[in-house]
Amino acid sequence: MLGSTLLGLLFQVALGQTTGDSVSDAFIYALPAGEFMKTKMRLYYKYPDSYNGFAINQPLMPDETFTAVVAPNVDTVYAAGIFDLAASPRLITVPPVLDGRYVVTDFVDPYGNAPFAFNSIDIPQGGDYLIYGPSTSEKDATTFGVQYNATVIKFNTSDAMVLLRARHNATDPQQAAALLSSYNATRLLPGTDVPRLQRFNEIATQMTEFGLEFPDVGLLATQYENSIRNATIGWKWAMMGLKYVEPSTVADTEYVQKFQNVIDQAQNNATYLLEIASRVPAIVQTISAGTRQIGTLFSTGWSATNSPVVGKFGDNYLARAAVAFVLYLGLAPSQAVYFQTTIDPSTGKAYNGSHNYEVTFVSNQLPPVEGFWSMTVYYGVGDDSYGYLVGNPIERFSIGDRTPGLIYNSDGSLTVTLSATRPNTTAGAANWLPVGANRTFEVFLRAYGPTAGIADFAPPQIKLISK
Repeated sequence: MLGSTLLGLLFQVALGQTTGDSVSDAFIYALPAGEFMKTKMRLYYKYPDSYNGFAINQPLMPDETFTAVVAPNVDTVYAAGIFDLAASPRLITVPPVLDGRYVVTDFVDPYGNAPFAFNSIDIPQGGDYLIYGPSTSEKDATTFGVQYNATVIKFNTSDAMVLLRARHNATDPQQAAALLSSYNATRLLPGTDVPRLQRFNEIATQMTEFGLEFPDVGLLATQYENSIRNATIGWKWAMMGLKYVEPSTVADTEYVQKFQNVIDQAQNNATYLLEIASRVPAIVQTISAGTRQIGTLFSTGWSATNSPVVGKFGDNYLARAAVAFVLYLGLAPSQAVYFQTTIDPSTGKAYNGSHNYEVTFVSNQLPPVEGFWSMTVYYGVGDDSYGYLVGNPIERFSIGDRTPGLIYNSDGSLTVTLSATRPNTTAGAANWLPVGANRTFEVFLRAYGPTAGIADFAPPQIKLISK
């Protein structure tokens, strides 16, 4: 299984944005739309307030029992809203951040494009933001913007997501959640919205149309290549998204027509569907190669999702699919840069908890951020719990600039130990990031609110210190 390891394993492959093959191009184009349909169904089912409003949509303090998503971030509280802009433009009221907490407000369309995002360092006072879609004219949107003294944000799709992240200090997740709960969304046109349950049932009917069942909502894109069954489900999600998520531009609409016959034939011919499903793993490899377009590979074994194309894809469908595959709804590099390492460059093998490792950040070479940074361990390549948090006796799942009790070296550097057993030195124990005994692992480093210096930053190599 490749999953997020794609960034490290296949960065060196260069391809164009399309393949010229209608089956491949259809899947590559539609993958983000399929991920959106799954996200929409999951939110409407489990978090009703996310329908034209906001809901906290992840445990405040995730641990190893949280398996709803891979590579969860344990340092922020999340909230999400999905808004029906076909019914009405919406006024999003963002509260001020008075305690210096780092908060990101991200406006995202179903394909992962982010027409606007900001954080509480740039705009601590909050304010009003008007979002509108194709059913509202620019003139009317401008009028509303003046009326409400709001920043106007245009979406090219009738569905819009607003994703919220608020840093917590491990001791105050409830305060972070309370802040996100004070966000507000207001319908601006007369009338009332269609009940959430009706929208939920509409998606359920669409799933039935494509032969999808409710458990299929939980299948991750990183699992599509594991079996023909999973590949078939992956194709169905993508095609369902293609049918029910409108293209974001006129050019996209014209592009989709090129492979409409493939979509129709696969939906109506079981034999042809099976043939297409057998090709999905190879198409995933094409998407894997597309990760070269979204970041950088470092000699230290780390890779970064730091390309300016992220969140502003245009017609770069391959890069868009690559992001949806490994980091759907991740932040654009202006708000966060994600670093990841899976393979020990000194051995060419996956990191493994049967060994001990160290990583040392030189005193003046910590991640350059205005927000915060953190490093998190997940089970790695080939593990049945791939991408999930590692349970451990001290219940520490990440380490970073806000971790209490860290001990720095005399020269100001910081050495973090990654091992399955507690280090026997005081500093080693204080700076311990546990991994699974005899199990592979991968490491994410998140840099929120990156400064200009992030362009020259490369995380130091994680070094094997004992076998």
